[in-house]
Amino acid sequence: MEEILTPEDKKVLNLISNYLRSNGLKEGNIEIDMDYGELDIERIKNATMFSNSYNVEVPEQFIEICYRILKYIDEEQGWEVDVDELNYERVEIELDTIKKSITVSHFISYFEQSDSDYTEWTEDDYKDLDENPITRMFSDLESDPSITPHEGQLQLRYNGSGDSGYIEDYFESGGSVPESVSDWCYEQLESLHGGWEINEGSQGYFIFDLNNKTVELNHTMNVEESESKTLYEEKF
Repeated sequence: MEEILTPEDKKVLNLISNYLRSNGLKEGNIEIDMDYGELDIERIKNATMFSNSYNVEVPEQFIEICYRILKYIDEEQGWEVDVDELNYERVEIELDTIKKSITVSHFISYFEQSDSDYTEWTEDDYKDLDENPITRMFSDLESDPSITPHEGQLQLRYNGSGDSGYIEDYFESGGSVPESVSDWCYEQLESLHGGWEINEGSQGYFIFDLNNKTVELNHTMNVEESESKTLYEEKF
């Protein structure tokens, strides 16, 4: 990595290190939230207290040095990350008073999908009940002329995250979802995948096969991953 600090910068950082140590800190951190791959480097000028100690003020000279480093990274490297479902990202500047170094790291969290979980139901699964819900659902589906299967199948999607989840009101190929179908689908999600709409959430789809009178569920959980990358580090 290219050295950016001047001899004067290093003297200033040594003085700031002594200042932090006198306040009981081994390091001083400044965190800046980002907006989907974009960092407004001007926000560093709004930092008044270190993120890891809200009673220790950030010296103006430190802000000036950090601004110059962030501008260098912005112009030479950028902040792009190769993930599809970016959830959160921030930049953290750390002044380590023991190692006598200043580091800029990029932290991200993102969602990935787990392997799909597959479940199938047939009319035989409910043969001991007085009223077979599979039989009833297919009867409702076949009696509604507005419902338009594709090659004998109907696909119904659902999605959930952040403590809120829903099943679509319409099938992918067309037609509104009967109440008997919607209620049954919600029951299966709660039974098999309780919490499917909580936190990172999940998504998937039901397939109703009108020819074979079977229902398939393909369920995928969202998994939150996180990682960090050091963009700049220099000793003083």
